[in-house]
Amino acid sequence: MYSQPFSVFALHNGHRSARPETLTGCIWTPPQTVKPTPTRTGLVPSTRCAPSGAAYRALGIIFHREFMSLIAFATNGLLRALGWAAPTLLRRKFCKTVLAELIDFDILPRHEALRIDLGPTSTFNLIVVVTNRSPFTVELDRAKIELLCAGHQLECYIIERRTIQPSAKQEFYLRGHIPNEVANAIHAHLNCHQTGISATMEFNCSVQNFPKRTPHLSGVRPEFVNIEWRSKCASNINAA
Repeated sequence: MYSQPFSVFALHNGHRSARPETLTGCIWTPPQTVKPTPTRTGLVPSTRCAPSGAAYRALGIIFHREFMSLIAFATNGLLRALGWAAPTLLRRKFCKTVLAELIDFDILPRHEALRIDLGPTSTFNLIVVVTNRSPFTVELDRAKIELLCAGHQLECYIIERRTIQPSAKQEFYLRGHIPNEVANAIHAHLNCHQTGISATMEFNCSVQNFPKRTPHLSGVRPEFVNIEWRSKCASNINAA
């Protein structure tokens, strides 16, 4: 008995065949046939080691998945890099000075923006307007408003947080107390009071927090009330 396969000529109908057969352990096994592979130019003979169409499709699916995984990995990395770099770039472009310049502080341009009452309980009422010209939403955290009138300084504060949308404005109604001696000094300089307003504000923003300072806002024309009562009190004091 042979241990290795060998080729012999098979006998078909008593005649010797020209086609070799394979004998393995005295068992005759016919050779396996492989279908030809279709190409653009026609059918070409295939080999036993050539992959079939299903194998090509499987390889294509595997390569497609790997390519898409690589694209997703690169995209995620790019998005993470942009997410880290975007705030830094915004902080460089919109620094605290630029953000402060995009905030406008003024008084109400109509009606009685500043009213000074010189009556028995002297007070002042002030309406200020804050305009946000930046592309970001800002929040007024706190503010200190100083009123300079007749050489005396009066203060009032904004402690209520207020959100201001881009290209929007907010009006703030302020009220403060005037001491009696300051009211007398204002009454004595009604014709040359030289009234002005200054402000120091702190804003919160998603880019970065920043301060806004308005050193002096001139050209303020207050509306004086109860001047006669203050004049009468001054005349009584002079007569005494």
